[in-house]
Amino acid sequence: MLCVGTALVDHLAFVPDQLLEELGFVRGSMNLVDVATSERLRALVGEGRQVSGGSTANTAVGVASLGGSACFVGAVGDDVDGDRYASDLEQAGVEPILARLPVGPGEAATGRCIVAVSPDGERTM
Repeated sequence: MLCVGTALVDHLAFVPDQLLEELGFVRGSMNLVDVATSERLRALVGEGRQVSGGSTANTAVGVASLGGSACFVGAVGDDVDGDRYASDLEQAGVEPILARLPVGPGEAATGRCIVAVSPDGERTM
């Protein structure tokens, strides 16, 4: 199976609802932000857990886990997250076909999704 999609590294962090309110985010919503805001949010929510994802790559991993053959085509930054993404796909049995994009100061790197998980399990992205 050939899967073409957006490579995203999910940054999962458990946060109190109060932090979401202070940041002005609605619980359960998805918010698109620029690189500077993403960096600030990542610092506020803490280390958390890094998981390679994106719905298309997750589908490829699912196919591989069921014994199928899958490859994922996408783009990542030439950075640590891009290296991790390729490695995670390989470990899951998916062939990664990844364009490696140069990363410069203030530019976006490998795509990321900061997932703030409230105490009741609600996800705000």
